[in-house]
Amino acid sequence: MDKFNSIFQLYDNFTGGFSRNIRLGLAIVLLFAIIWQLYLIIKKGRWIFIVILVILIPTFWPILKEVGRYLFIICKFLITRIGVNI
Repeated sequence: MDKFNSIFQLYDNFTGGFSRNIRLGLAIVLLFAIIWQLYLIIKKGRWIFIVILVILIPTFWPILKEVGRYLFIICKFLITRIGVNI
C-alpha cells in the first residue's frame, strides 16, 4: 500500500499546479484509458488466455486478484480526484 501512496502523492504533486478543471479532465482521461484497455482485452479474446492460466497454474489466481485489487484502488483514487464520492 505504501507504493500506492507514493504514486498518488507523485500524481498530486504533478497535478497540483494545474487548475481544477484540468485536473478533472486529466483524471477522467486516465480513468477512461484504464477502462478502455480492459475493454480491449475482453474484446480481442485475450481473456481466454487469462482463464486458461488460472486453470492451469493455481498460483496465478492470487496474482490476478492482486492486480484486480490494484486496478480498483487506482480507479477509486481517480474517481475521488474527479469529485465523486463512493
